[in-house]
Amino acid sequence: MAPHLKGRQFYSDDMRGFNFSRSKATITESHRQSCSALRQVRQSSIARRAERADRRLPAAVRRRESVTGARSVGATADLAWQRRHDADPFRRIEQCHACVVAGTRRFTLFPPEQIANLYVGPLGHAPTGTPISLASLANPDFKQFPRLREALCECLRRRARAGRRALIPALWWHHVESLAKYNILVNYWWKGNPEAVTNADTALNCLLHCLLTLQQLPRARRDAWRVTFRPLHFQCRCRVVRLHTRACSRRAG
Repeated sequence: MAPHLKGRQFYSDDMRGFNFSRSKATITESHRQSCSALRQVRQSSIARRAERADRRLPAAVRRRESVTGARSVGATADLAWQRRHDADPFRRIEQCHACVVAGTRRFTLFPPEQIANLYVGPLGHAPTGTPISLASLANPDFKQFPRLREALCECLRRRARAGRRALIPALWWHHVESLAKYNILVNYWWKGNPEAVTNADTALNCLLHCLLTLQQLPRARRDAWRVTFRPLHFQCRCRVVRLHTRACSRRAG
């Protein structure tokens, strides 16, 4: 990533591509590239994409499991390192313990209901793989994104040095800045109990299918579906599920 971008991983000017290039490298090669970049006068930003730690560092993962006990259901660990790097707010369906191994990170967390104030970009086309906010927190443009002020009033901030960690609840939007010249982060993601492991993915798929199905409808019909979804799925869900289960049982009988 070019030095003038100051580590912000984002879209290209026309929003069709991204402002960085990708290449394949081993962990050793990535480490050498990062060290080489530190010696440059105008230092470019280098980030290694998070990847499964049990595949790259299996011995370290086994040691962690032996110390902490049995592995949590649905838990995965990934490893990422960057030079100065700025990831705009995004979210995951899992909970996360973000453990700082080297360098310093600044975490800014937004509750799920702030989605309307974060100006989220396209769902299927994002630099991080998951949708991100189009508003920069490092250099906020309140003229272009006026509701961002409301989101910032509700955020939680934490600065963590090596040896510290931050807890990121599931579906919370989080903005992560790498502040040191060399940063390493290990994320432990988990979905909770066995039911949650399956249901989390199913809920996301449901959202995507709903968007694909309803976005082509006229606005009046979309509004009608909106008021239908609210009571059926979010206010009296348990009663509706019981009635639906009984109806299916009678048909099967």
